[in-house]
Amino acid sequence: MGNSSRQAPLQVVEEKTSRKDILNIRVDRTVPAGISATKRICNENCIFDHATGARCNDDLFLNEQGPALSNEGFAKIIKDLASVSGKKVRVHIAGDGEPTLLNNELVEFVKMLKGMDIVTSVKLTTNGTMLSSGTPSLAQRLGEAGLDNINLSLHTLKPDTFKEITGIDALDIVLRGIDSAVASGIKTSINCVLRKETLDELGPFIELSKNRGVTIKFFSLLSRTESIQKEYDALIDKLKSSLAASADEYSGYAYPYDGMVYRIGNAVIDVKDSRANRCPNVSCSYRSMCIEGCRYEARVSRTGILQPCGVRSDNKINLTKPVITRNEIAAALVSGGKL
Repeated sequence: MGNSSRQAPLQVVEEKTSRKDILNIRVDRTVPAGISATKRICNENCIFDHATGARCNDDLFLNEQGPALSNEGFAKIIKDLASVSGKKVRVHIAGDGEPTLLNNELVEFVKMLKGMDIVTSVKLTTNGTMLSSGTPSLAQRLGEAGLDNINLSLHTLKPDTFKEITGIDALDIVLRGIDSAVASGIKTSINCVLRKETLDELGPFIELSKNRGVTIKFFSLLSRTESIQKEYDALIDKLKSSLAASADEYSGYAYPYDGMVYRIGNAVIDVKDSRANRCPNVSCSYRSMCIEGCRYEARVSRTGILQPCGVRSDNKINLTKPVITRNEIAAALVSGGKL
């Protein structure tokens, strides 16, 4: 039986820096510079739950107009946000699309960010289909550019189910991508959205963690439909119970999620429970609508629009406007619980 008094693995805990010290910025770097930002560029079309229609492209920037920013444009915005907040910045490259399709543009962006003294770390979320491509591999080039972390989305280890979720037959390619990421020296984690079928694959996911030395992160979906949310809640509670029964040790953390980390042999399983809302803006009228990602990352869209909260649209600011004050930016960050 697990011992909850023991500490969680360092490789998981070190990502949980306090919001007082760091401004977390999620940059939607998924469209090449100068290309229309209305385009969604991805080689997958993930649907996690066909019954509810839950899918990956839930970002709220698809009504943007104009061309996507360049690496230099994003770098300027990151500097401005760091200056206004008075904090160092952790950059998360992700968004509604697949960043690795940018290839050289992405590598250069990582290199540029790592050359900025205000940036403490750079993380990439990817579907993993491109990481093993090229000679040297894209993963190796990203590692040489200084990328600190890769979150690789993988929601099943069954080829047929993988194709059903993503729309493409590429499980073997993604598994090679994991190996390339690990070989590059980048700290690698697997992001898995919890589904009913996931519990049947728990054993293979644990083996994946053991054999490849990666952390498996399970996320629960959030729904604004009470009956569906009860189903999701039951799933994550069942997962926690199953892991606790077989874990050698486990421990919890409370930011930005209520989470538990389990050690099973040399496997590391991180269960992120999105139900607890720790946004400091307790008076926000949108609080009941909060989705997990918006609670601790300020988002910057492809065209430079700051969205401090993932569900609000009344506090967006176009950071590329000729005239914008520091007070305007600060007020937006405060309204979204980021300051």
